[in-house]
Amino acid sequence: LVLDEEGVYYDAAAPSRLERLLNARAGAKAGIAAAAEGLRRWRGERLSKYNIGLDRPCPRARGKILVVDQVAGDLSLAGAGTTAEVADLIVAAARARGVLDRLVLRAHPDVLGGKATGLIAPQARRLGIPVLDEDRAAPALLDEAAEV
Repeated sequence: LVLDEEGVYYDAAAPSRLERLLNARAGAKAGIAAAAEGLRRWRGERLSKYNIGLDRPCPRARGKILVVDQVAGDLSLAGAGTTAEVADLIVAAARARGVLDRLVLRAHPDVLGGKATGLIAPQARRLGIPVLDEDRAAPALLDEAAEV
């Protein structure tokens, strides 16, 4: 449930109250420093939008480049100004960097629960990219991954 009279957090077309509050809290911090601080706090608090996953090490993600899947057709795709072709762009970028063999895909919790289909998962499976089919807490995966 989201109560935000200014906008919706997943729609980049207009700022939301949440975005305004986060920007105000960031204050003088900007760019990489603010992102690093946010990541440190997120990992420290062990919170995510989905807090039902296991918060324990995930060796399959250790040292890997973690790609986080989204539900196919999710409103956040249109809200971010992108389309389903973003999956192809992610794979192409990994190929261009020569790191396709280092990718591991985190399946979306709604996909794991059988409620939805993943956007990237079908292509990842075709390419032999490992898909984490166990529900792990996002901070636990960040602890293990070399990149996201």
